[in-house]
Amino acid sequence: MGCMLLTVPPRFTKELAEKTLTLPVGSSTAVEVPFAASPQPKVTWTFNGGKLPDPKRFKTDTISAMTSLTMAKLVRKDAGKYSVALENEHGKCELTVTLVVLGKTSLNRLAFFRLYQYSSCYAVGSSSSCCNTDVQGRCTVLDPRSIMLHCC
Repeated sequence: MGCMLLTVPPRFTKELAEKTLTLPVGSSTAVEVPFAASPQPKVTWTFNGGKLPDPKRFKTDTISAMTSLTMAKLVRKDAGKYSVALENEHGKCELTVTLVVLGKTSLNRLAFFRLYQYSSCYAVGSSSSCCNTDVQGRCTVLDPRSIMLHCC
C-alpha cells in the first residue's frame, strides 16, 4: 500500500483578536498568525501593498504552522496596512492588520479628552456648544490641529 500525501490549501487557523493595533511611538509588538497548509506555503508580508519599512526594525519569521511580523521602535510613518499572503499550488489566502501609531500630540489629545468633561460654554462667534471647561473653570475649544484653544 502506498503513502498518501495530504494536500491542504493555505488557511488561517485562528482569528486575530484585533485587526487594528493602536500603539504609541517607540513601542514594539509582534503579530503572530497561525495557519495550516500542505505543502508549506510561500509567505509574503507587505506594508501598504509594498515592501516592509526599515528591515532593521521589521522582521518576519515563518515556521511550519506560524508566521510572525515583529515591529520595533515604531514611528508615526509606520502606520498603515500590513498584509500577509500565504500561497501554495492549492490556493491562497490573505490577512490585513491596520497599525495606528500615536505620537506625542495624539497621546496628549487622548489624555485631554479623558480629563475634561463637556460643558455648556460656547466658542467665540458660535452658537453651538463646542467647548470644555478645564479644572480651573476656563473654557477651551478642541481643534484637530492643536490640543486646545482658549475661547472664553
